[in-house]
Amino acid sequence: MRKGISVLLVIILVLAMFTGCTKPNSEPAAAPADPGAAAPEKKEVKTIRVASLPSQISLPLYYISKQGWDVENGFKIDLTTFPSGAPVNEALGADLWDVSAIGAAAVMSVVGYDAIQIFSHVDAGEGINAMVRKDSPILKVKGYNPAYPEVYGDPETLKGATILLPVGSGSHFQISKWIEAMGLKETDVKLVHMDYAQGFQAFKAGEGDIVCTSYPFTPKLVAEGYVTASSMKTLNIPYFDNIVVNRKYYDGNKDVLVSLMEQLLRAADVFRSDEELYVDAMMEWYKLNGQEMDKENVRAEVTKKPFVTSVEAKTHQIGASLKMQAQFMASIGKIKNEDLNKFDTNIKTEILEETVKRFK
Repeated sequence: MRKGISVLLVIILVLAMFTGCTKPNSEPAAAPADPGAAAPEKKEVKTIRVASLPSQISLPLYYISKQGWDVENGFKIDLTTFPSGAPVNEALGADLWDVSAIGAAAVMSVVGYDAIQIFSHVDAGEGINAMVRKDSPILKVKGYNPAYPEVYGDPETLKGATILLPVGSGSHFQISKWIEAMGLKETDVKLVHMDYAQGFQAFKAGEGDIVCTSYPFTPKLVAEGYVTASSMKTLNIPYFDNIVVNRKYYDGNKDVLVSLMEQLLRAADVFRSDEELYVDAMMEWYKLNGQEMDKENVRAEVTKKPFVTSVEAKTHQIGASLKMQAQFMASIGKIKNEDLNKFDTNIKTEILEETVKRFK
């Protein structure tokens, strides 16, 4: 009997060994790879070094990266944020970025560093203001120049004023236009270079007579009782922000730039179709850059500063705003008249033209 049990146990163990080598309901084992077959080709992911600003202008670039739309389309955004346009251009001079979202400082990107403008992607004039304290003598005069009935000041109250602003920015353009409207020159005032965050803090601490602002600082000062003396809106200045490209990068990477542009338009379409998503994304971008913002103030900003959508891009004329800014810079001696020729050669439409073909 014991011998029979032992034989039975041996049989069971042998069966267990065989059954343990297979998986119930498993797929058949894959055929061995053909040693002569080519390995699957891996899609190259190209890094784009992107210079951004801590404001709405750069939101689509951040959003593309967060959603992973860059990697899934063959490129990777490497984002570096600068406080204003001037240091962005300094970094371009050191060849530290390939693509940038930038405002009026794009004039110097083109003139000083041979950069290429490929898109004007957002109507950005809202909130670019020149603000004063509520007891400023500038507020005693309104509509001195009848062409600008909502603009405060006159030659007497503006002359000699100290103005805190990022030199070479959209605010500089706005200030120059205001000074011109008052019949003055830049030499009649004192311009002190500060980025928006520095100017905001310095002005609240009592420095300067006028501070130039953009979002998110404009509504903060309004809430504290400061007053807008002039703005892009009251001076009737059409103003678009820009996407510019390092010349060294542009010539050999047009396919990647088309893919990037496609995702920029994709982000713009999403923002236009979903206001809450747009507002929340902007809140997140501000927070990442150290700015805690009231949600309704952000909503007021983004709804007044739309990105160009894929539909609008098909008829969108890029370069007009940038050329106007360049012409003004030439008129006040910031660039030479012969530099204006660069805006005929360095504003390129081919990337946008190729991109819009991808949208039905």
